Amino acid sequence: DASLYNGSNPLLTPGSLLAVPLAALPALQQSLATEPAKALAWTLANYGGLLCDDTYADRATFNAEHGFGAAFAAAWGFPFEAAAGDSFFEDVLLLFRALHIVSSNAEGSPGGGGQPLQPLPPPFCA
Repeated sequence: DASLYNGSNPLLTPGSLLAVPLAALPALQQSLATEPAKALAWTLANYGGLLCDDTYADRATFNAEHGFGAAFAAAWGFPFEAAAGDSFFEDVLLLFRALHIVSSNAEGSPGGGGQPLQPLPPPFCA
């Protein structure tokens, strides 16, 4: 419920599009220690991510499908739910700090308008 937001920035509410600026991506990726964080940085620069909910705590999270944690751990050798001090945890902090609000994102200009950085997905339903 966007009306429950109590922060000082009216552009940062549930539904806001957040992205890593493309110009910041090379330096950000050089500062990241883990490969999955580098992949997330690329994705956040090329597609962005939506602020979708409130964690009801002083934290931020990435949403993932049920079972994703096990697949992530099998692929990368460490848990998706990282703990403070872990390399992946530190990388995720850097990712969140690099996000900017895409203030021009709207129904008439999805993603902020202009030329998409990546091909659009196919239709979900025919």
